[in-house]
Parts: sequence; C-alpha cells; structure tokens
Amino acid sequence: MSGFAVGLDAVVRAIDAFLSSKLRCFIVSFVVATAVFGVALVAYEAHGVNDDWALSNALSGTWGEPQGLTLFVNALLCQIIVFLNTAVPVFNWFAVLEWATAYL
Repeated sequence: MSGFAVGLDAVVRAIDAFLSSKLRCFIVSFVVATAVFGVALVAYEAHGVNDDWALSNALSGTWGEPQGLTLFVNALLCQIIVFLNTAVPVFNWFAVLEWATAYL
C-alpha cells in the first residue's frame, strides 16, 4: 500500500474509534447539524418574486375562476389542486402539496 493509503486508513480508524461511543456520535452529529443550519441561515438570499404564490392563487380561484392549467405545473396535478381548492377552499392546496413534497 502507498503511504497515502496507510495514512488515510489510520485517519479512518481514529475517527471510527472516536465515534464508537453513542454519546460522542450524537454530539458530533448535533454540532454538524447546527453548523449546517447556521450556514444555511447566513447564506440565504431572496431571489426576486415568489412565483409559487402567484401559481397557488391562480389555481385556488382567488383571481376568479380556477384556471386548472398553469405553465410550470403538471396538468394532472393542476386539476387535482383545482378540485381540492373547490372542495375545501379553506386551505391553499398548492402550498400544502408543495410543502408536503418538499418535506417528504
């Protein structure tokens, strides 16, 4: 084996030995998750107009009749959203489905 592979193997073994404790593994995971969340908060930039809000309003029927088709959304999904918006108009179903699929 080359010197690099031996050194890399030693590093991997040291990390494995360090993370053998469940508490250490949890602490390292928590620190990494906190760091990623912190970077995501600092690095966020707003980019122009929120098109999703306009799409959700067009499909919900708040701008007149529900249009049923939009340029950027699947036609079958648009028909389902229009049906849900007319059946239960309390929710913005486009936003609900968008958030649900994003979190899933």
